[in-house]
Amino acid sequence: MQLLAVVSCFSWFAFEYLNFFVMENWYYPNGHVFSNFGNIFWFSLSYTTVLPAIVEWYLLLQTIPFFKNRYSSGPKLQVSNKVLIGFYVLGLVLAFAMGYYPFLLFWVLWVALVPLISAAMGLTGFWTPFTPLKKGNWSPLLLIAIATLFNGFFWEMWNFGSEWFHDDLPTNPNYWKYSVPYLDKFHIFSEMPILGYFGYLFFGVNCWIMWLTAAYVFKFNPSFELTEEAAAKGNS
Repeated sequence: MQLLAVVSCFSWFAFEYLNFFVMENWYYPNGHVFSNFGNIFWFSLSYTTVLPAIVEWYLLLQTIPFFKNRYSSGPKLQVSNKVLIGFYVLGLVLAFAMGYYPFLLFWVLWVALVPLISAAMGLTGFWTPFTPLKKGNWSPLLLIAIATLFNGFFWEMWNFGSEWFHDDLPTNPNYWKYSVPYLDKFHIFSEMPILGYFGYLFFGVNCWIMWLTAAYVFKFNPSFELTEEAAAKGNS
């Protein structure tokens, strides 16, 4: 859990950095509550909770037979190296184009890392959430997406109304707002556009990919008891 917290912190800082290239899909209007050092400390502490929260939801869904078994016997999906190379190039092109067309490609922030990094892992023989698809097991991929969507629902609920004031001063530096092109309509909990919840599905896969990247680079066990396959670093 400690490693999850550390990787979570640095991963979310990476998302915050990428967010600047799409003209800030989200921002924190209460950033002046703390000093610059206070903001760095507070947000660093807050970011340690992202991955652990998603993993907790994932493990919870794994204990429910309906979720665990429903997607474990789906169609088998075999992908050639040529297709993986195509996905890698697609992710790379989207990542670069995002900075040039930030409004048109705002959604790339949530999508590009999946084909880019997972395809690179697949080409080098590492396990990814897509590896079980070869055997028809869609559970890891779909459950991490569903888990993140459930978690995101509560994040948005807790964010709702949290910009409250005391003596005319905002009291929650974590309060966020969205500035999403084209889709900023039909909100749930006042801030998140309803179509924005689809981003959580991809975000969960992104988080798992970044966790695996850290595990493979720094050579620690990436398994958090999801499946036996997740502990393997080679081809399954």
